[in-house]
Amino acid sequence: MKSPKLLQFAVTILLASLCSGTSVNAHAAQGAQNPLPLVQRFLVQHMLLLGRSFLDFTYEHLTIEPGTNTVVLSGLKFYPPIDLEQDLECEISIDQIVVDGTYGINEISIGWEMIGTRIPNTCFGQEAREALTGAGYENVLFDIASMDIAYSLPDSSAELVLRLTVRDAVDLSLDAEFDYLWFTQPVVEIFDDPYLMGMVKQAEFTVEDTGLVRRIEPIVLEQTGFSGSDIPRMLQTAVLQMLGMDDTEPLTETEQAFVEELSAGVLAFWENQEPLVVTVNPADYIYSDDVFLLANEGERLSFIRPGISNVPSGLRSIVLPADITAALAEPASLDDVMRMKIGAALVTGNGAPRSVEAGARILLPLATNWSGEAATILAKAYQSVGRNVDAYEMALIAVASGDRSALDVADELEWNTPLEEIMTTQDEVSDRWPGTADFEAAINAAVADGDALAIARHAHAASAGRDMPRSFSTAYMLATLAAAAGNHGAAKLRDRLDQRFGGEAYWQPVASEASDEAMAFWIDGRFGATIIDRIR
Repeated sequence: MKSPKLLQFAVTILLASLCSGTSVNAHAAQGAQNPLPLVQRFLVQHMLLLGRSFLDFTYEHLTIEPGTNTVVLSGLKFYPPIDLEQDLECEISIDQIVVDGTYGINEISIGWEMIGTRIPNTCFGQEAREALTGAGYENVLFDIASMDIAYSLPDSSAELVLRLTVRDAVDLSLDAEFDYLWFTQPVVEIFDDPYLMGMVKQAEFTVEDTGLVRRIEPIVLEQTGFSGSDIPRMLQTAVLQMLGMDDTEPLTETEQAFVEELSAGVLAFWENQEPLVVTVNPADYIYSDDVFLLANEGERLSFIRPGISNVPSGLRSIVLPADITAALAEPASLDDVMRMKIGAALVTGNGAPRSVEAGARILLPLATNWSGEAATILAKAYQSVGRNVDAYEMALIAVASGDRSALDVADELEWNTPLEEIMTTQDEVSDRWPGTADFEAAINAAVADGDALAIARHAHAASAGRDMPRSFSTAYMLATLAAAAGNHGAAKLRDRLDQRFGGEAYWQPVASEASDEAMAFWIDGRFGATIIDRIR
């Protein structure tokens, strides 16, 4: 048998997911044969064959869900090698492995989930097997084990979420944000390959007891002779020793505060089964492998600023049912802070049961008043439920308000939304934009001054939706005007818009009208004459 290399197998499945469900241009000719699904199946199958080169496994069924980036493997069984002298059999079973992801031009998001994993005691070494049996675990059952990572290509930031639920034992979770994630060459020469490094922005680790404490408490008492009330202090001492803190030395103020938080948190976890939450909010960047190179434990604590509590941050966003009832009954009575909190909770499903419709009623007044945050939340929610025109409207508002994170929504929707709907929505948003008067004044001033460079800058801003609503018709008009004055960049923008939309029947009258408007600025607005006068 091959050596068990579950990590390599997971990488194989991730690669398989990368081959699945890639979206295609929705404007492709209808009825045309699309060979992509066949290619996806071919690649996924070969990834699985590759996986068998280093891990023995079987499975019942593989599915590539239509229209998604999701690969589902069902009924998996793994056969790792074990000590044959003990005449034991090891068969690890997994109900499902689900891998999916989205691969945008600016972000890669990959999710990996194992559901219903069963590892019998026979798969462990003798000491571990005896310990598990003594605690009453004949099998280790993982209800869910998952990993989700979102990586931003522009700034190399990342978010990592890990979840592990062990039945009748513990729930573990790790949420981490990285300001920068990269590969670096190893410092130690014995390692040949680059490895992953990260600047930790913040992290939260949560442990929730679902039966482990009560199972191991009698064992700990029997082996140590301590009373039950001593066990939290034992755990505290173990943690302090891991941090290198010697309780024989006087504690600094920072260390003392941490010890008190730790004592209270561990005691509540052990005696009351409250979650134990450890957070890290560093004062500066943490390089993921450099924390323990600091001079001493006090310096480490001051640097990483750990916190101990019994309330996970996710619970802090929960909205009281009474507040939701009042908000839905009288949304006009909400101030902006509560409107954002309750509306976001309802739209995202984080802090309240998800209801995009109810949340939108609360958030829309903020979004239509040009709140980039509210508009971005609604844009992503509308897109997720297929309300593409509404999603595009919100994305335009968000981007014009300075929230560039909604650009991906706008760009993606433009691939599969008819041009007429795109430009109609652009016109409607532009008509409501509070900066219209200032924009028109700036254009008129640039025309009066013969400033082709300023006109070109406004053309690019209108095309990208930077500091104003995206408008292809406005961009085309301004680019045509600036190009007439010899601005090369504006000419390229004009031609790019023609190349992009020239095959669309709706574009022809739009481009013609924009050209007529540019001509009016050139002749009636005396833009051309002013430029000639400046040259003379």
